[in-house]
Amino acid sequence: MFFAMNLFPNELPHLTQREMAAHVLSWLQAHPQLRVSDQNRLSRQCQLIAKTQQVIYSDHADWRHFVQSLKDIQEYSFMIHVLGERLMGPPFADRFVDSLRDSMHPADSGTHTPGRNAQFELFLAALADRGGLEVGGLPGAGPDWIVTAPAGRWALEAKRTKNLKMVRKHIRKAAKQILDAQIGGVIVIDVSLAYNAACSPLSEHVPDRSLMQAHAARTKAFGEQLLPFIVQWIGRANVGFVVVYESVICPASTVEGGEKSWALIGLWSKLDTVSADSPSRAHFDNLWQLLEAALPNW
Repeated sequence: MFFAMNLFPNELPHLTQREMAAHVLSWLQAHPQLRVSDQNRLSRQCQLIAKTQQVIYSDHADWRHFVQSLKDIQEYSFMIHVLGERLMGPPFADRFVDSLRDSMHPADSGTHTPGRNAQFELFLAALADRGGLEVGGLPGAGPDWIVTAPAGRWALEAKRTKNLKMVRKHIRKAAKQILDAQIGGVIVIDVSLAYNAACSPLSEHVPDRSLMQAHAARTKAFGEQLLPFIVQWIGRANVGFVVVYESVICPASTVEGGEKSWALIGLWSKLDTVSADSPSRAHFDNLWQLLEAALPNW
């Protein structure tokens, strides 16, 4: 079991939230073939961030959309920085177009949010690419991605859930796709909405060390309560670990002009599903080392 916050320095530019929004919007506008109008959900999210200038409170009518906009824009800014023009070609282009077709907030799209699913798949593809992995796919239905490095080849499954009761369904489906690919793989599941559907913020800025300790406790509890079931749900599939991803909103450490600004922190919990003495453990540890080193500095 492992927990991590994405706190390492790397070559990613340090951008404010408004700068990220401007970066994403200018990139979209530079690609007219995408036909992204001002009413597109991502355009509206960029406009919302620019309008609020980070000064907004949790009782504001736009609060829920504001928090989701921060999350989405951070992820798009990351994938645009890492993948750049490659987003416009295979194997990413179709999913990038699909990712733009959702509501401002996933809850506004009903049960199915294929746009956010495609967004999360691309976010993980960018993460893998940044870690030095070659990202591709298999013909027809199969895992979301096949990632390759000199150390090996893995299937990578990306899942999102709005409800913790659906975790079993998502993991079983991901495990089947990995099993069908006939290679070992891993599952990454975004539980941000499932844990915090109301987008409630932390009441005050929490030092990194304290947040790490709280996250470690949550990860430990999550693993102890759910890991035995996860192993059961995986069945015969060769799944090396499951990573639980959650974004948490809290007051920023620095507040300018007496106004409240907000920061999103990405938390990643790795739950090993193979024992430490398993012959395949080193194979999956190699993959995690590459992914962990690529985490964005949010």
